[in-house]
Amino acid sequence: MKKILVLIILLFLFGCDYKEITDSSVATIIGIDKEKDEYVITALIPRKEENKTNLYKGKGFSLSSAFNDLNLNLEKNISFSHLQTMIISDVIAKEGTNEIIKYFIRDEEVQKNFYFFVSKDTTAENILKALLKTNNNDYNTLTNVFIKHNKIKFKNNSIAFHDFVNNVLTKGKDATLHSITLNNDKVIPSNIALFKNEKLVDFSNNIIGYSLLSKKAKEILLDLKYKDELITVLIYNINVKSYVKDRNIYYKINSKVRVKENPNDVKIENDLKNIIENNLINKMIDLNKECKKYNTDIFGFENVLEKHYIKKEFKDINLKINLNLEYEKDGKYE
Repeated sequence: MKKILVLIILLFLFGCDYKEITDSSVATIIGIDKEKDEYVITALIPRKEENKTNLYKGKGFSLSSAFNDLNLNLEKNISFSHLQTMIISDVIAKEGTNEIIKYFIRDEEVQKNFYFFVSKDTTAENILKALLKTNNNDYNTLTNVFIKHNKIKFKNNSIAFHDFVNNVLTKGKDATLHSITLNNDKVIPSNIALFKNEKLVDFSNNIIGYSLLSKKAKEILLDLKYKDELITVLIYNINVKSYVKDRNIYYKINSKVRVKENPNDVKIENDLKNIIENNLINKMIDLNKECKKYNTDIFGFENVLEKHYIKKEFKDINLKINLNLEYEKDGKYE
């Protein structure tokens, strides 16, 4: 069944013709919330003739009726042909994303490569209002927010809708999304949203572990306490590879390391190296344990082993991690 659904999605992704949008209102960012049993849709729609972006809202007991209600407030029907970002509330994500997936897959006008986020501890509507208030109603505001996330630079800045759908429908792999929230009316990055099938099961604040296991880490700033000093270590030129050996999954990480913020000229000695390496390894191991709690295999470890004719349940899969870090010392690396 999943294979059939994937084929249908591919047809929609690549088989749609461009549609003229002169008779429609083009939404760039939309938010989807739930109030009791009703869907609440908010949309940011640029008005070139007014040189500004307006927020519009609709409600309904189905997505179709909510969008129809929104259309009543527009001169022209809403268009998703240039949709850049969708945000769904954590309430909807916990209930399940099936209805949203089905609705947007069926819409031939929608390009399925728009970015997809979960709002955490606030509504999607509040996120859109904050973006509008600060004149940051541009998808770059959201997609670039994860390039630097909790002192981490990602190689890929966000997760697209079609990637999320593919992970939901792929047997042996579960999905993740980035979450965003508000802090003093400012949109900021939050945790990684963990899904089991199409439902949100929890949020993880282990961003470093996620960035390494997903092989998306570009640079990491690691704050450590060492000899009663607070120092910041820069881990960069990160290269992560994984492979199967002895019926286990191994990760090999190569990178360079230097002390970035070092008020008292702390030297990188063997005990500091051990602290750095144990910190990184523990974050990766801890995230894998966290995922096991909900049996959410977000990295597809079962599938990786199955390709090597190894049958193991996710709960029984343990990671082996090998770090090869080059440490800067007096401008050189050792």
